[in-house]
Amino acid sequence: MKKYLAYCVGVLGLCCVVAWASGRVSERGFVIIENHSNQTVKNVYVIYDHLSQPKKVWIGSLLPNQRYQHQINFADMNEFRLGIEYDLVGKTQSDTIAGYVADYDKQRYVFEMK
Repeated sequence: MKKYLAYCVGVLGLCCVVAWASGRVSERGFVIIENHSNQTVKNVYVIYDHLSQPKKVWIGSLLPNQRYQHQINFADMNEFRLGIEYDLVGKTQSDTIAGYVADYDKQRYVFEMK
């Protein structure tokens, strides 16, 4: 009986940690990048474009019909344009995910590659 009770308390604690962590991600804001093409998208970068210091964060490659969730990092700056750059079929493409992102927005953005 004691083992069962300890197991239940452990599972409950784990559920609380997962719920807290998922709430924290939604508090911070994030981008979902979806590859709807039938090609692998290579060299995916999320671009934090601020007037004084643009910054690129390398995501990697996305397989066909794969999605990736990227948590927005407001540590270095609190207002910026959020962009994306990627290589599809040997051609580098760039686009804007959100023209203006601020740390108080806590938004969820979705970018689809087709």
